[in-house]
Amino acid sequence: MSRLTAFLPLALGLLVAGCSEHESEPATFSDPALIEALSELPIQDQGRVKPLSTFADFTVLRLNGMRKVRVDLDAKDGAGAPKRQALTPIQWVARCLLFPEKARDDKVFLVAEKKALETLSTLGLEDLDERRRRDRYSYNELVSARRELIDQHELLRPRSGTMDNPQVEAKTLSPLEQQLVSLAENLVLFERLVHALDFARERLEIKGVVGFAFKDAQPKVEGSARYSEAVGYGQNLAKTFFELQRTTPDQISETLKREQMQELNRFTRSAEDLGRSAELLTCFAPPVVAGAEPGPAPWDSPYSLLVTCVKEGSMQHAKQVAALRAFEDLVPVRDDPATLGKRVSALRGALGELAEARGEYSKVPLEVSYYRMDLLYRAQVLFVFGFVLVALTWLVDPKRLASKLLTWGTLGLTTSGLALLIVGITIRCVLRGRPPVTTLYETILFICACGVLTALGLEWVNRQRVGLALAPFLGAVLLFLAYRYELSDAKDTMPQLVAVLDTNFWLSTHVTTVTLGYSAGLLAGVIGHVYLLGRLAHWFSGGRWFSNPATFRNLSKLTYGVIGFGLVFSTVGTILGGIWANDSWGRFWGWDPKENGALLIVLWELAILHGRMGGYLREFGVCYTAAIGTAVVAFSWWGVNLLGVGLHSYGFTGGVAKVLYAYYGLEALFVLAVAATWLGRRFAGRKPLHVKLA
Repeated sequence: MSRLTAFLPLALGLLVAGCSEHESEPATFSDPALIEALSELPIQDQGRVKPLSTFADFTVLRLNGMRKVRVDLDAKDGAGAPKRQALTPIQWVARCLLFPEKARDDKVFLVAEKKALETLSTLGLEDLDERRRRDRYSYNELVSARRELIDQHELLRPRSGTMDNPQVEAKTLSPLEQQLVSLAENLVLFERLVHALDFARERLEIKGVVGFAFKDAQPKVEGSARYSEAVGYGQNLAKTFFELQRTTPDQISETLKREQMQELNRFTRSAEDLGRSAELLTCFAPPVVAGAEPGPAPWDSPYSLLVTCVKEGSMQHAKQVAALRAFEDLVPVRDDPATLGKRVSALRGALGELAEARGEYSKVPLEVSYYRMDLLYRAQVLFVFGFVLVALTWLVDPKRLASKLLTWGTLGLTTSGLALLIVGITIRCVLRGRPPVTTLYETILFICACGVLTALGLEWVNRQRVGLALAPFLGAVLLFLAYRYELSDAKDTMPQLVAVLDTNFWLSTHVTTVTLGYSAGLLAGVIGHVYLLGRLAHWFSGGRWFSNPATFRNLSKLTYGVIGFGLVFSTVGTILGGIWANDSWGRFWGWDPKENGALLIVLWELAILHGRMGGYLREFGVCYTAAIGTAVVAFSWWGVNLLGVGLHSYGFTGGVAKVLYAYYGLEALFVLAVAATWLGRRFAGRKPLHVKLA
């Protein structure tokens, strides 16, 4: 009994603390139903309709460099250090919209190089010297240097051509200048976020003749108007303006007319300013015009909706105005999670109805589920564990039961990872209505899936555990590459396609076949690396390791077969690319780096096959040249984008330049070391050549 009595105060204290914590910080949005409703709000961003959660993901990734934002919560009773909590992107974007005063103190701006801030003379940050070289800062810490950052942005803009052309920017700006440009743009993006619901917080004062525009309003609008009311009666405002203009001095004095005109202008300017501050919220699908087929169209923001209603009236835009009113209803209940959840659900229904009428909402919940399931990360984890298990098989006698169990475990984990990856790619195809490869990011996923599948197929044919080891290794490495690319690019991985790529036929034929060629070329190169590493181990161990010659023969045959497989797809894909280029631009072999890169792969693989058939290359030569072939594939896949020239350089990848150059350096060292070792052994047993001098 005494133990129970002693425990009760502690339990009650924890319960009260938990409740008070939940009530004191509604800005963290912890209610799952609320988060679900917020996530499924549709928004049109960069020409594509997407969930608000996707927009939030890549916004936070761009600002913060990661998908979690650590915020300081208010300390209880003002005592003690603030408590830190990690928010998801959708939670933090909701915090920006509804609690902008708190968001301004969140350390969300990633500054990779502190020296960039040290160049700002107006930055009043006292502890800058004590901060880490790579650190995060809040808006309130940087706002004193805002004007200077914007000036720097404008100064650097001519050097970068236009800010819509990052290919030039990354080539001409130093890393420090790129940091300043990026920080200026991120500050502006943050300001657009925190001011997006200003129209819901502020009311428009009604004075004088402005009241005539709202005389028929039900319920009555007196003293001040909401932004949605100004939108709904926008045409009345325009009529009032023109009627006032037509008045004569007999009807109204010039002084009074001037004053009333100024009052109308003040009201409309205030409404326009509130609307412009919310241009980020392009959430209002336009109504379907009678007789027209529903389909994609530019969506309205609160500002464009105001302009439209002034011109056309609000009759046919009544549902849009109602959805705008639902946005306004969120702010008054921001401190009440239960009521806020209901109103966000109502807003989702209003916006969803508008989008559904155009057939543009059905995929929004699927996209939310796709990112929530995180299939690619789960597949990567399975591949990593699969590789760990296959590595353990190397330490166990192949004849023992443990080896068989580890082998079956590896196969199960790798197959499951491949299944998740294929499901993820399939969902992306459904969401976009496109073939599996349309962007550089998607080439990584597709090459990964094809490489793993081909490696498993080789294992089924060969049964030497080579394919079984390579499958999870390729899967883990390529999915990690996809993750790092997404992190560095910080852009939507399912963007609207540029005009020349807007063709499912060529994306299904040329792009898919060329990417299959990339996959085969990489797999052949990886097998070649295994062969060369085995040879090095054999040589340096005095023949104790990899003593079975059949192992090297099998590896060479696998490499040869995969190169032949890749050559077929690379050749067909390159020819199809030429036809597409000729159809798009009227010429083929102009300076088109992608097509020339693809031709390099074809020529390199042809040289390997002809060298093998002509007897110039044998086991070692085939695997050695296949290993070099990975550098050729990497150049065509990624390297040509760094050139920033040509009609076919869509995906500029300046962020991966250092990684690519590091790979080239390591690959060169490896192949040179192998060549030196091979030449040293080849000529070690020969007698020195003695030349008599006369």
